[in-house]
Amino acid sequence: METNENGADSNFAGSGGAHAEQSCVACRRLKRKCSKDLPACSLCTRVGRECEYPSPRSTPDRFHSARPSSSIRNSSVWQTPATGQKALRDQQDTEIRLDSPGQGDGVLPTPTDSASSRRPKESKFASAWYIDSVSARGMDIGSTTDLTWSDIEGVRVNLTMDDTRQIAQHFFRTVHEWFPIGNFRALKLLAKRLGCANAAEVSYMRIHRFLNSNSEVVAADTVGMFVAMHLVSNDTSREHQAETQAVMYRSLKMALLNCEQHGQFTTNYLAALVLTCLYEMAHAVYPAAYFTVGACARTCFSMGLHDKRFATQLGKHVDTWTEAEERRRLWWATLILERYINVGFMFRPISTHIMKPNEIIPASDEDWDRGELAVNPLLVMSIEARTNVAPFARTCQAAHLLGRVSQHTNDHADPSDVDFHFQEADQLQRAASALLAIVQQEYSETESSLRHRHFSAMTLCCSALLALYDIHSCIETEAIESGGRDKGARMELQQLAIDGFKRVSAVTLDLTEEIQQTMATQGLDRISPFVMNALYQAASTYAWYARENGSASHHGALQKIRDVLALLGSRWRVADDYLELLKDTEFEHGGGCNM
Repeated sequence: METNENGADSNFAGSGGAHAEQSCVACRRLKRKCSKDLPACSLCTRVGRECEYPSPRSTPDRFHSARPSSSIRNSSVWQTPATGQKALRDQQDTEIRLDSPGQGDGVLPTPTDSASSRRPKESKFASAWYIDSVSARGMDIGSTTDLTWSDIEGVRVNLTMDDTRQIAQHFFRTVHEWFPIGNFRALKLLAKRLGCANAAEVSYMRIHRFLNSNSEVVAADTVGMFVAMHLVSNDTSREHQAETQAVMYRSLKMALLNCEQHGQFTTNYLAALVLTCLYEMAHAVYPAAYFTVGACARTCFSMGLHDKRFATQLGKHVDTWTEAEERRRLWWATLILERYINVGFMFRPISTHIMKPNEIIPASDEDWDRGELAVNPLLVMSIEARTNVAPFARTCQAAHLLGRVSQHTNDHADPSDVDFHFQEADQLQRAASALLAIVQQEYSETESSLRHRHFSAMTLCCSALLALYDIHSCIETEAIESGGRDKGARMELQQLAIDGFKRVSAVTLDLTEEIQQTMATQGLDRISPFVMNALYQAASTYAWYARENGSASHHGALQKIRDVLALLGSRWRVADDYLELLKDTEFEHGGGCNM
C-alpha cells in the first residue's frame, strides 16, 4: 500500500467519497474546520495524525477516553523527527482567540475539549491531601492511574514493544551501572500479568521475560518512564540522534506536565521525573534541570517519601522490601541530583532537608538486581564503620556531605558564630576526607571491570572538599578576622584549605587518568556525569597555580583534565560547557575567590 510523504495512505488521503456526520475529535478540540472526509479528514492526513470520529451517540469526551491506545504495542512505530517537527509546527500555528469564536457554539474550549481538563472522580479528594493532610489520613486517597499516553496532546513519540525491550536492555547495561535507582514499577506490572509469584522477582535478570510479553503498556507515566530511560542512556553525538532526542524530550516534558495536572503521582512518574532531571543536568539543559530537581523533591514530599514515620503516605501501604527499597532509591536519587546541581549554583538554599545520621541508605546493588532481601546500612554509622556498603550507597553518603558543604558555604556567619563556623568546616573536611579514603580503598579492592561504579562517590567527595576549600582559602575577606575568640582559627583553616587544594586536586587528577582508561577499555557509557564538577574544580585549581607560578607541571595537569572533558563531551554535553569556562584560565581568571 502506498503512502504519501507524511505516511498517510494515498488511497484515502483527500478522497471525495463519503463524509462523517460530525467533525473529528482532533478538529473539534482544536476548533478547526474539519473536511469530514472518511476515513480521515484532510488536516489529520496532512499532519500524519490518527483521525477519529465520534459515534452518533457518544460525546467527543466519551469517545476520546474510550478509544484504544497505541502507546506501546507491536503495531506502533517510532515517529521520525521530521514528521514530529512538522506536526508540532502545525499545532503551534493553531490559535484559540478569546474574541474569535471558532467552529462550535462558544468562544472558549469546553471542559471536554482537553484531555488534561478531565478529572477522575477521586481527584476531588486530592485537595484535602494538601489543605489538611492530617484529616486526609482517614480518606482513601491515591494517585490516579487512568491517564494514557494517547490522551496527551502534542506527544510525537510512539514505542513498540521491541523498542521498550531494547531501551530497557541498553539502560540496564549503561546508566543502571552507576545510577541503580530501582526495579521499575512498569516491569512489576508486566510481571504480575505473567503470573510471577513474587513482586521481588522483578530484576535485571528477569527483564527479558517481562518484555517478551505481548501485554500493552499504555499508562502515561509508564511510557514516559521508558522515554526517559531512552533519553538518558543514549548519546547525542550524531545529528539525527540529536534531532530525535529533541522531539522525544519535548514529548516527555509534555507528558510529565499532564501527569502532574492529572494527579498521576506514581512511582513510575517519579522515576521518569528523576531520569529527566538526570538527562537535563548531564546535557546542560538549564534552567530546566534546576526546576526539574525541585519538582522531584516536591513529588517526593507529596508522596511522603521524605518521612515515612510522620508524613501521610500517598497510595496504598508498601508491604514489601522491594517496593520500599525502590522508593528509597528514588528519594536518594533526588537528593543526589539536587546536591550536585546546587554545588556550582552557590548561595542558593537547597530545597530538601539535611538528612539525619540514622537515616537508612540503599542496600547492596547486587542483591537489589537479583530481587533478594538485604540489610540497609545507616547513613553515618556506615561512614565510621567498615561495613559492606554498595557503591550507590556510598554515592548517597557523598551527596549528603556535599549538601552539608553547600549549607555551610551558604551560611554567612555572624561574628558571634565564627568559632562554630570554623569548627564545622574542620569537621566537614575531616568527614569528607575519611569517606574519600574509604571509597578509594574499596575502589582498589574492586574488580577492574566494576571500578567505574565508584567514580560518582569519589568525585562527589572531591567536589565537596574543593568547594569547602574554595570558600576558606580566600585571602580577600577581612571582616571575619576580628570575629570569634580564637583569633588564629581563621589563619589555621585558611592554611588547611590551601594544603587541601593541592591534595584533593592531585587525587582528582589521578581519578582523571582512571576515567580516561575506563573510557578506552569499556566505553563512555560507564562514566557518570557526576564526575564533571570535580574535574572542573581541579582544573580551575591547576589554572590558578599556573597563573601564580607558570609551572609546566600545572599546565600539563590542566591540559590533561581538559582532554578528558573533551572526550566526555561526546557523551555528556555539559562537559563542553565546562571546557568553555576553562578556556584560557591559565592566563586570566574569570571570577571567584583568590583563584
